[in-house]
Amino acid sequence: MIRQAQKKQNRNLSVLIYDAIKDIAHTLTGENQREDVLSTLDMYVNMDTNRLSYNNIWVYEAHHQAVGLILAYDSNDLERLDAPILYHLK
Repeated sequence: MIRQAQKKQNRNLSVLIYDAIKDIAHTLTGENQREDVLSTLDMYVNMDTNRLSYNNIWVYEAHHQAVGLILAYDSNDLERLDAPILYHLK
């Protein structure tokens, strides 16, 4: 089943994102250690607005567990979507 991601579902989504974009995840979070990266990804996923927000994620579930995801957003909104991430990195 494919459905919109939900707030607070973030750890599983963060792991899926990390597995897909490892080095990019380190850059987007400014972290070096996997657990630190995942914690920051959790924060991003749980936010209402940014490129990694749950609002931009659709998940594929099997046995009540997200096993895949689609992350999609309007590229015309990148400045607004990246602002929270850039703020965190400062």
